[in-house]
Amino acid sequence: MKIAMIGHKHFMTREGGVERVVSELAPRMKKMGNDVTVYDRFEIDKPYKKINEIEGVTVRHAPTLSYGFLNAFLYSLSATMLSLFQHFDIVHYHAIGPSAMIWIQKIFGRKIIVTVHGLDWKRSKWTGFATQYLKFGERIAVKYADEIIVLSESDKEYFKNTYNRNTVLIKNGVEAPSFLEPVKLNKIGIKPFNYFLYLGRIVPEKNIDLLIESFLEYKSINHTNEKLVIAGEISKGNEYHVKLKESTENNTDIIFLGAVDGRMIPELYNHCKAFILPSSIEGMSIALLEALSYGIPCIVSDIPENMAIGKTYTYPFHVGDKQSLIHAMQYIKYLGDITGNIKNQEQIAYIKENFNWDSVAEKTILEYEKVINHE
Repeated sequence: MKIAMIGHKHFMTREGGVERVVSELAPRMKKMGNDVTVYDRFEIDKPYKKINEIEGVTVRHAPTLSYGFLNAFLYSLSATMLSLFQHFDIVHYHAIGPSAMIWIQKIFGRKIIVTVHGLDWKRSKWTGFATQYLKFGERIAVKYADEIIVLSESDKEYFKNTYNRNTVLIKNGVEAPSFLEPVKLNKIGIKPFNYFLYLGRIVPEKNIDLLIESFLEYKSINHTNEKLVIAGEISKGNEYHVKLKESTENNTDIIFLGAVDGRMIPELYNHCKAFILPSSIEGMSIALLEALSYGIPCIVSDIPENMAIGKTYTYPFHVGDKQSLIHAMQYIKYLGDITGNIKNQEQIAYIKENFNWDSVAEKTILEYEKVINHE
């Protein structure tokens, strides 16, 4: 089967959830005997090293510019046009923005699958025309996609209630955890089990400002020496990140690590007091899946997407409620004092059984085959 994937930024990166999904699925599909091509963003106004193949997956480069919404729009158009010059049995679009272009594919009789990674028009970084364009992409996906994959029950219900469109639920997966010693943490002075962790994108809908305010009040109540570690890639010109840094400039208890990779990621998960995800909007958080896979306490906002993942293994607080978040942090401190930060083996087994990338790849291939064989 010849497969194309369009919609991510750059293949084999941790830039966001879409990139993680494409980077996990494409190599697995290649190993299953398929011919897989991914279309990366090639920002022509930035230094860029072209790599044409990774792990047997063909990487093609769709030109665009590195300017906000224009970046995504030009990429989606150029990737779509470039893909028309190649034969593919299935073209898989990721996210609703790029899906605005699938009508072009349908003119040429292409078989199209769309994965909705969340209702992106809800995100605060998009306003005005960009928001309307994302909603347009959503409607185009509903009208023209041969199949739509969603990551959560709430999104499945949304498409049914809003458009009377049936969708397929295929949840994300997670790699097996690596229980590494805190070698890198020790080098930068982060004491194991003495920090709360946020790992993800630094954007307003993640409510990191709420997390910082809650942590500082928690500290003032409990008089502890604990730290808050915030790790995640920071895009150029990110005003939200600048404001966060300015608000904590002289506070050594809050540590911004920026983008992390390699063994630093499992070290951070493995040795934190708790992982905290305070977001108001999620598709399906791979960072939360990763944290849960380590058997560590996970404090999460009580939005449906988070609750559906964690079941009884998370410690929820009311989204946007500072006092509720502080209470959850105090409860985790109490638990840690009692248990000595012992990993929850039932939690680890739950994630291993229910969120497996090999299974995700197999289920997705089955959807491809259904679409291809349906006339």
